[in-house]
Amino acid sequence: MSGRTNPSGRKARGASSSAAGEQVADPGAAPGSGFRPARRVVILGGGLAGSTLARHLLLETDVEVRILDRARRLPTPRQKYGESSVQLAGHYYGKVLDLEEMLFHEHFMKYNLRFYWKTPGLAGDVFEHYGQTYIRNYSNVPSYQLDRNAFEASVLAMNAKDPRFSVVTGISELDVQLGSGGAVHRVSYRAGGEVHEEECDWFIDATGRGQWLARRDGLRQDNGVRHGASFLWVDGLLDIERLTRLDRTERRRHPHRRITGHLPHWLATNHFMGPGFWFWVIPLRHKTSLGLVYEHGAVDAAAVDSPEKLLEWVSREFPLFAEDLKQRRVVDHGRLRDYSHGCARTIHPDRWGLVGEAGRFSDPLYSPGSDLISTYNTLLVDAIQAPSERELRLRCQQGEALMRALYEAYIPSYGISYDALGDQEAFTLKYAWELSIYFAFYVFPFINGLLTDRLGALVVMRRFAELGALNASMQRFLSDYLQWKKARGMLCDGAAHAGRPLFQELMEFPALSRAERTFYEVEADAGAARRILGDQVDNLQAMARAVHAWVASRVLGRPEIALSSRYAIEGDGADLAAQLVFDEQAFAARLVPGVGAPDDPPLSDALSFLSRFAVPAREATGDQGEPASSTDAAPEPSPARAVVGATRA
Repeated sequence: MSGRTNPSGRKARGASSSAAGEQVADPGAAPGSGFRPARRVVILGGGLAGSTLARHLLLETDVEVRILDRARRLPTPRQKYGESSVQLAGHYYGKVLDLEEMLFHEHFMKYNLRFYWKTPGLAGDVFEHYGQTYIRNYSNVPSYQLDRNAFEASVLAMNAKDPRFSVVTGISELDVQLGSGGAVHRVSYRAGGEVHEEECDWFIDATGRGQWLARRDGLRQDNGVRHGASFLWVDGLLDIERLTRLDRTERRRHPHRRITGHLPHWLATNHFMGPGFWFWVIPLRHKTSLGLVYEHGAVDAAAVDSPEKLLEWVSREFPLFAEDLKQRRVVDHGRLRDYSHGCARTIHPDRWGLVGEAGRFSDPLYSPGSDLISTYNTLLVDAIQAPSERELRLRCQQGEALMRALYEAYIPSYGISYDALGDQEAFTLKYAWELSIYFAFYVFPFINGLLTDRLGALVVMRRFAELGALNASMQRFLSDYLQWKKARGMLCDGAAHAGRPLFQELMEFPALSRAERTFYEVEADAGAARRILGDQVDNLQAMARAVHAWVASRVLGRPEIALSSRYAIEGDGADLAAQLVFDEQAFAARLVPGVGAPDDPPLSDALSFLSRFAVPAREATGDQGEPASSTDAAPEPSPARAVVGATRA
C-alpha cells in the first residue's frame, strides 16, 4: 500500500476553523457542556500497532482514521521481529478484530511455547539430546505465528475498504502541535512534494522503536533491563525434530513421544536456553525466524553482530543446528543493542497516546509484545469513545494505571531472574509461576472485557496489587536458588547426570492447571471477578509455599520437606512475601520436630513430581527419567500427568 488511500480532504467533523487551542462545542454534545466527541484520529505509524488500532476503531466507532508513515510503502519490505503471539493477543487478533479466518488461512496456529536444554554428558548435536519443558496439548485460546509483513498487509487492505480510513505514506517534515483542554491537534507534514495541514481530535504515536513522541517530549524512561538481541530469517521451514541422525521411522516411534505426543514441535515458539540467554526458532510461511536474546554480559555482543557470526555462535552453542544452517539462505537480519524501555505516560486526557514499542516494551521472552499492543489498543479505543469530559479523564486515568501496572509486572521477571534460564529446574519453577499469573490476571480479565469496565478494572488492579511483593520475592528467590546451584556445579542436574534428558509437562503444576480454568469463566462481571481473582491469589500463595518447600528440600537434602505442611511458610500477602527468602540457615531453622512424620499433613500443591530433578534417572519413577535413545524402554506416564491430559482433552 503506498501513496494516499481514501483521502477525505475535509476537516474533522466537529472541528472549527478557529485558531489552534480554541475549544469549540460539538453540535452533538450536551447543551452547554463544551465537550466535543472524537470524530477524527491520526495515527503516526502503519505497522502492527497502528494498523490494528485503526481496524479496532473502524469496527467499534464511527471516527475517521488516518495513518501517516514516513515509509514510501506499507508494509515496509524488511522482515520484522515480533512474530509470536500468545493467548491474550491471539484472542484480540482473532476474536476482537475478527481476523480468525485470515489467520488460519495465511499464518500458522501456534503450538504453545517450548523450552530446551542441553543434557550434561551428551553431545547436543541431535534433537533427542535435549531436555524439554512444555505444555503438551494445544491451548483452548489459540495464538498464532505471524509473518508480520503479510499480516500487516492484510489488515491494511481490510481497513482500506472502509471510506473512513486513509493512509499517507512517504511523509517528512512532520510537526504536531498538541492541543489541550479539549482543543484539536494541528498536524503538518510534507508528502508528494506538498505541505499538508490538518486537524484531529486524537493523535496516537505508533512509530515503534522510533518513539517519535516519547523522544520529542522527553517521555522515555529507563527500566533497568539491559538486554540485546541479534536475529535473522532463513528460507524454508527449519523443523527441529529433523535435526537428528534417526531415520523417519525411528523419529515417528521414538519413546520420547510417549511423553511429548505427536503434535509437530516446529509449530511452537521453540526456545533453546542458556544462562542469561535464549535462542528462538519460529516458523513462518516459507521461512523461519531465528534470534538470540541475551542479558548484557551473558553473551559478547560483538560475537553475534552479523548473520555470519550469529550462525557460527549458534552452531557452537547448540550443535544440532550446525549442519542444517550451513544449507540455509539468509533472507534478512537485524540486531538490537538495548531494546527495553519504559514511558512516563501513554494515554492522556488531552487526547493523545502511544501504543506498542512507541510507548513501553519489556522483553521478547514469553512473546508479550502483541499482548501490550492488544491491551493498549483496547484502552485507547475505550478512551476515544468517552461521551463526556469527566468520563474521558476517568478512562484515561484508569487506563494509564492499568497499562503501567500490567507492564511493570513483567519487569522483575526480566530484570531479576533472567539467569534462571540456564537451569531447567529453576526455569520450570519460574515459568510455571509466571504463566499462572498470566492466565489468571492477563488473559481472563481481557477475555471478559474487565479492563474497560470501571468496577471490573478496579477489581483487577486491587487483586493484582496483592501479588506485587510476592512476585518480586519469588523472582529473587529463584535467582538466588540458581546461583546456589551454579556455585555447586548443579545446573541441569538431577536425572541429567545420567546422560538422560528431562521432560517436564507444565500442567502438572496444580496452580497452573487451576489458573488455566479461568479461560472458561466467561461473562464474569466485577463481582464474579472479585471472587475468581481472589481464588487465584490464594492459588498463587499456595504455589509460593510449595516452591519454598521444594527448594528447601533440595538445599537441605531432605525430600520429606517438600511434602510437609508443618515445614511450610505461613501467612498471606506481604507477610508471605517477606518469608519467601533464599536463606540456608533459615531453611534449617524451620526443621522443627514432626516435619515429615506420619502425622504431618501433606502440603497443599506439593511439587513432589519434580523429584525427577533430584534423583538419578534409573531411580526415578513414572516418566521422570527419560531414555536417551530409542533402544531403552520408555517408562509409563505418571498418574498425575494422565489426569491432567484427561481434563484438558
